[in-house]
Amino acid sequence: MSYVQIDRLSKRFKETAVLNKVSLSIEKGELITLLGPSGCGKSTLLRCIAGLTDVEDGGKIVVGETDITQLSPKDREVGMVFQSYALFPNMNVYGNICFGLKMKGVKKEEYKERVERIIDLVDLRGRENSYPHQLSGGQQQRVALARSLVVEPKILLLDEPLSALDAKIRKSLQTEIRRIQQELSITTVFVTHDQEEALTVSDRIFVMDHGNIVQIGTPEEIYAHPASEFVARFIGNYNVMKRAEMTQLVGEITMAGEAFAIRPEVISLAPLGNDASTQSKNGWSVESVVRSMTLKGNVIRYEVEAKHQKMQVDVLNTSDNHWIRVGTTVFMQIPAEECIPLQ
Repeated sequence: MSYVQIDRLSKRFKETAVLNKVSLSIEKGELITLLGPSGCGKSTLLRCIAGLTDVEDGGKIVVGETDITQLSPKDREVGMVFQSYALFPNMNVYGNICFGLKMKGVKKEEYKERVERIIDLVDLRGRENSYPHQLSGGQQQRVALARSLVVEPKILLLDEPLSALDAKIRKSLQTEIRRIQQELSITTVFVTHDQEEALTVSDRIFVMDHGNIVQIGTPEEIYAHPASEFVARFIGNYNVMKRAEMTQLVGEITMAGEAFAIRPEVISLAPLGNDASTQSKNGWSVESVVRSMTLKGNVIRYEVEAKHQKMQVDVLNTSDNHWIRVGTTVFMQIPAEECIPLQ
């Protein structure tokens, strides 16, 4: 049996259904991410696990062999890290980290070694006597993480913990959180609306929409094989086309499906040529016009238009690739095997 089991969990706020009989299972030591847009129910589900939101509309939460559905938060052995850090401003780093242990009545001589180990684990050595206002945002989040880990919870819950940080620190802490989680082998539930973040840190991703889990899979599965139009549009920069739009673009197609998703990086752009416009068994070449170009560091993103259909195309930014000017006519080449049928 899985370490964490949530069975048909429902939650309503007045007339609004936030969770619709959600069921999921998490293996011991696994990091899963609840991914979805604002209002989809992911943070509510996390708060139900923590005991911060009552479960009175039906469902059950089991950790190990213990039904924790009706237990108080302090009895659930759950650690939670919030977006706002929630550090005590009048306590230094050491005091913030050991606060939970003191509340549990653990004596200093018993927890000192544990606190020291966690300080090293989150790379805060030398900042033990610093106060929150003396720390960067990334360091404050490390303190919040250490405070949750030091009490040795059965589950670690992370509610959009990096959303307040700038991009560079955020990427660094994504890697650090994953490293710490794997080193401790702690079962973790991570909430985010950031697709790249979910793909970076997760063992599995649970995509949510309107209180339902609409797809479960590894990062590779979710990205390469979206199950629905919603997932394809949300998980990345897919070109999503209805069947009629696809037919208008490339002509009659034999593939099954009422909609199709095509990743921008599998499409290529080629100069006009006499033999490029013919359809082949491997895909299609369509005469198109470059409407815009955006530099995204290592990738150049073009928006091209053909037959009143606009598509995004990502090209690796290397010294061998010359930028294509806006207004240039090119052939857009779409591999048939990369067109993913959607539900």
